[in-house]
Amino acid sequence: MMELMLIMKNWGLFLKRGRGEILMFYSEKPIILGKEDLLGRAKVANELSREIKSYKNEDSLTIGIVGKWGSGKTSFINMILENFEENDDYIIIKFNPWNISSRKQLISDFFLQLSNNIEKKGSNEIIGAIGKSLGTLSKFFKPLGFIPPLSVLSTIGDITEKASEFINEYVESEKEDLKSLKDNINNKLTNLNKKIIIVIDDIDRLCDEEIREIFQLVKSIADFKNTIYILSYDREIVTKALDKTQQGKGEEYLEKIVQVPLVLPYISKNDLDKIFINRLNTSIDIPDEEYDNEYFSKIYYNGLAESFENLRDIERYMNVFNLGINLAIEELNINDYIVLTLIKVFEPNLYEYIKNNKDYFSGTKFNEFLNKDKKEILGELEEIYKKLKKLEKRKVKRLMEAIFPKLKETNYDESFIDIWGKARRIATPVYFESYFRLDFPEDEIKKSEIEKFKKFSTEEDLIEIFNMDNKKRIRFLELITGEIEEISDEKAIILLKFIFSIESELKYEDSKGIFTFMDSPKYKVTRIFYKIINKNHNRNRYKIMEELFKYDKSSLRLLFFVLDILNRSFLKKNLQSEYGIEENQLNNLKDIAITKILKESEKSEKIESDLLNILYTMKRLGKEEEAKKVFKNYLKNKNLLIDFIKEFIITRTTEINYSIRESTYLVKDSIEDFYDYEEFVKIVDENFTNPNEEEAKVINQLKNAITKEELQKD
Repeated sequence: MMELMLIMKNWGLFLKRGRGEILMFYSEKPIILGKEDLLGRAKVANELSREIKSYKNEDSLTIGIVGKWGSGKTSFINMILENFEENDDYIIIKFNPWNISSRKQLISDFFLQLSNNIEKKGSNEIIGAIGKSLGTLSKFFKPLGFIPPLSVLSTIGDITEKASEFINEYVESEKEDLKSLKDNINNKLTNLNKKIIIVIDDIDRLCDEEIREIFQLVKSIADFKNTIYILSYDREIVTKALDKTQQGKGEEYLEKIVQVPLVLPYISKNDLDKIFINRLNTSIDIPDEEYDNEYFSKIYYNGLAESFENLRDIERYMNVFNLGINLAIEELNINDYIVLTLIKVFEPNLYEYIKNNKDYFSGTKFNEFLNKDKKEILGELEEIYKKLKKLEKRKVKRLMEAIFPKLKETNYDESFIDIWGKARRIATPVYFESYFRLDFPEDEIKKSEIEKFKKFSTEEDLIEIFNMDNKKRIRFLELITGEIEEISDEKAIILLKFIFSIESELKYEDSKGIFTFMDSPKYKVTRIFYKIINKNHNRNRYKIMEELFKYDKSSLRLLFFVLDILNRSFLKKNLQSEYGIEENQLNNLKDIAITKILKESEKSEKIESDLLNILYTMKRLGKEEEAKKVFKNYLKNKNLLIDFIKEFIITRTTEINYSIRESTYLVKDSIEDFYDYEEFVKIVDENFTNPNEEEAKVINQLKNAITKEELQKD
């Protein structure tokens, strides 16, 4: 592993320090200058240029630049031609067969372009004559189309203007035959004392017939004196095209035409890797301490490396990558973004599948109940892997398992959400969609807000930090869970007091289901409490809890929820609680909470939130008599009776065939555990002789309360 890490450092695989604002897009166009060369080919291009300059023979010379598609043939030619700039001994002409208007005009257009380009190169008499002769030569190969031969034109009375123009051109060209024209051109080229370099690029992109015509042109029609052809092509494609008319001997035919075939120097995977990493370093400007190089190493050697076959692949990738780089750097996990971009560019079907299956690819195992199970997902993925267009199946699978650990791992707990959420991984629900939208919702928590939280020191700081809407507050509580293990005891007390005081203000109003308890504010707040208390055994944990319990603004329902957990843990171990408190300390916390709920119930100004659970917790804590007293205290205020009854009405959510069903019940036993049921109904009847519609509905549920046995049978 150390050896691999050393290699990565030598290659620059560890991304550089400093944060920048540069965003760069890469053109897929070939490079123009040798200084842009990334493959070390400029030296070879310069050497070939010297050889061309030393070629003094008048006979036509054909040089082939041979390489696969995307291997940089055009860039290599440009570096050759760079050496002929401002050199009056050479005339450079580029002919692109793709620009012709019709395949039937390929040869005609070649001579026409040659004529036009030569005439632009100078005003002397010889150049002008050559241009004119080439123009005339083009007419020999101009297709007649609908125009009848000259022999029959005299029989047509109505000759169109177009036909008349053609006749004049054709008659002029007929004054000389093809051989005479070529001889005339060769004589002039000999007297010109200049070499004409004709570049024909991208021959391998033409159809077979066009490829054959290009080589026929170079071999026997346009093999003029003092001309040097530079042809670029893929040998395999051209050979197959020539085989069809050369009785399977296309390669031999090609060898007779191209005197100097130059196979482009091989682009090693090592070179491509270096270029790719350099491009990443240009786009990703993150300090080392903020970048997860260990994770990058994992994805790099598990499939990212060697995914690029040529420079064009890298340029395509980087252009898409740079579209979302600012968001990725600021708000997402850059390594997940690197992998997802690879899939997006080269395997769009897999990319779409991931995007459309958020429920499985993000979150914990609970999501499996809401959509597809793991076996079904893996089966569908396997079918997609079989149809991959470019990337290797084994590499794609490893990369998928890296960014979506759920594909490989089987055991999950809450800690995974904390770890992935802290790293803003794509495997977490809250960040998943941002990887596909390339934006970040305004109501989502930004890294800058988390950084601000890390620096808080007072309650006033927290008030300012939490000055956001309800939805963002709840999300913020989830995200800071991964940031609080190492905070000081002093800051832990400030934080817990604050979040225990605002919990009652938070309302969870999102979708319903059997696992939505995990998204409730109560659950998120208490998770922070347990993270602080349970993970760091060096804390004075009892002091933190005592301060929290004594704080007059702390939510009573949360305090009793915590007490219940502490008590269960203590009883389970029958020794010191796993949360680090002694039995007498636990009893002291109980007394503090019991005293507070008794005082609140005596005031009888409002029903304490989650009262039924508080009462049952008191009972489990051995404080049943105190719980009954709290119940009686709330009966004193007749204006609270309806709200009091509502505390005993429970809603049970069940999920059948992916649909949610809610049922509400009032369980008689819940009242009888603390008060006489019949007496309670009597008190209600006495105070509500003429109830309104809502009151009547609540009272009806009270009078039709069911037992626990009946509830279990439902």
